Amino acid sequence: MKTTTVTAAFLSFASGISSQPVSDGSLSLGVLDNVFTLPIHARRTASSSLRWRQSSSGVATVVGVDLPIAHVRLGSLFTQVSLGTPPQVFNVGIDTGSNVLWVESNKCGASCSSTGHFFDPEASSTFTNSSTIRSSFEYGSGTVSGYQVTDAFSWGSSKLAKLPFYVVDIQESSMMYHMNRFGDGLLGLAMEAGVGTKTSVLYALSNGNQVPHGIFSIWLNQSISYEDNEIEPLGGRFVVGGADPLLYFGGFQFASSTGNGDSGDYFWTVPVKSASVKGVAGATFAVPSNVTYAIIDSGSSINLIDPVTLGKIVEVLSKGVGPGDIVFRPDWGVYEVACRIAATLPDISISIGKNITLSFSAADYITFDGSNFESSTLCELAIRPGAGNWILGTPVLFKYYTVFDVKNKQVGFARSTNGLETGNGTVLSDEILARARQANNSFTVSCFSTILSILCGLLFVL
Repeated sequence: MKTTTVTAAFLSFASGISSQPVSDGSLSLGVLDNVFTLPIHARRTASSSLRWRQSSSGVATVVGVDLPIAHVRLGSLFTQVSLGTPPQVFNVGIDTGSNVLWVESNKCGASCSSTGHFFDPEASSTFTNSSTIRSSFEYGSGTVSGYQVTDAFSWGSSKLAKLPFYVVDIQESSMMYHMNRFGDGLLGLAMEAGVGTKTSVLYALSNGNQVPHGIFSIWLNQSISYEDNEIEPLGGRFVVGGADPLLYFGGFQFASSTGNGDSGDYFWTVPVKSASVKGVAGATFAVPSNVTYAIIDSGSSINLIDPVTLGKIVEVLSKGVGPGDIVFRPDWGVYEVACRIAATLPDISISIGKNITLSFSAADYITFDGSNFESSTLCELAIRPGAGNWILGTPVLFKYYTVFDVKNKQVGFARSTNGLETGNGTVLSDEILARARQANNSFTVSCFSTILSILCGLLFVL
């Protein structure tokens, strides 16, 4: 029996969530046509040590097919897909940091989650083949392994007669913990079609013209913190084929997602330049030479940045507070912050792409276990030390409505509404997307030409 191994980025820190679907009523909005949108709901769990920010109703939505998604502040975005004929339904995590769709097999024993949703090939009349090669997938939340199969697939209004995916019969306990009570698998939506393959859901949908305008977008609501076990019907939106202008302000700023270091075109990446602490002289820090890009990862509930840059940021933050107010806990790899001083910490910003600055207040980059800083007993930085290139997770997606442009290979950011306000965003169009791509490409060509001219000049002098 052959075995292959693939490494991906799913990082989750949630415990249990409810699988109860929720409907949010009628829909209305004018954006790019032929879209479908997916509302988000969640249930908070008592064991969480980090902050949860969820939705409020009364926010404009999008015309299209509306499906339930569960969101957990510490975990993932979950959506519902169907596999086989008749359909077998699964709750899968939306993960822009990986490319594979997998669900739990009916041959999975005690290592799988307790949802009771397992794929049964014998129950599907359209099941066609199964590979004999075992594949393993390594995520930040643990490793799973299983076999590739092919069957019918549907997600909202999108349908594929034949889609390769994986049925998993072995999970590490850490992955089972993060999937427990809700998750049945992962839906990878990384930009690249695959690691040497062309079989991902995103590639198949795009190739079948089922990603209108070549984009999808994610908005998460910042407004609601709620009590344990309360189900929130609208925690955010996942829109295929457009973006909701009432959920963001102004226009999108786009960064190219190609040619960013050794990632190739697999991850949704953006060039990263520096980080800074607002209002502090000299507190702008260029990233080390081994850092070239950041991965935009909906499967991560934290941000991971290089330890050098993070250390400089923490050093600046610590100067304005008392000793012991910001402490690194090596056993957990986190910085704990005294909740009583958390609100006094300055904004942090990062510079990405051509000329994009993403800014975050203390409430954006510090998580806490109460309804606010004052009522909390445990506060932590949602930024942790990583190795090399950065991973930017849901803390960024909460603050910025994010567009993933498959056609033009770019990622766009606009400041999100907080769930209590109405946005005035510029409606996206194919022309805007193409202009953004052209601007990023011309910047790259211009920079290359400038460097080439300098080198040529030096050669001439020599």
